[in-house]
Amino acid sequence: MDDIRVFLFFYLVQTGIMVYVGLALFNIKLPRMRLALCTAILGLSLWLLRGAYALLGIPFGTHTLVLTLIFILVIKFVGGQNWGIATGATLVVMTLVTIGSGVSQVFVQVFKLTPQQILASVWLHIFMGYVESTFLFVMLLLNKAFGFTIVNYLDIE
Repeated sequence: MDDIRVFLFFYLVQTGIMVYVGLALFNIKLPRMRLALCTAILGLSLWLLRGAYALLGIPFGTHTLVLTLIFILVIKFVGGQNWGIATGATLVVMTLVTIGSGVSQVFVQVFKLTPQQILASVWLHIFMGYVESTFLFVMLLLNKAFGFTIVNYLDIE
């Protein structure tokens, strides 16, 4: 299982930003307690799922699919959103993280890092996680600074 510091300084931060940005792009703001509860459940789910995968030797590619389903269910039932918003918000942020993983691959190549090196160093693991979240941070900035939402951009009522 990943170090508790990865959970505290990366998984909780990333899942919190994912919930916030995903819903903000649909012009929805959760109350702080619901946001915190969604963040805690998703961060813990990510940490435990990755730990189970590592323990059982399951390749990590499929954990994204499982997390996508968990994310939709948490936004639906804990976040109190309808299925369309829960699915849309989840797919948008998962896409942003997936695209961001391309940015992290640039770092891996430039600095000649291996997955083993990244996972062996807690702080490098956390840093690479933040690099992977680049586009989440960009969308957070666009939403906060300019009020950008998918709903307004597409002029959806």
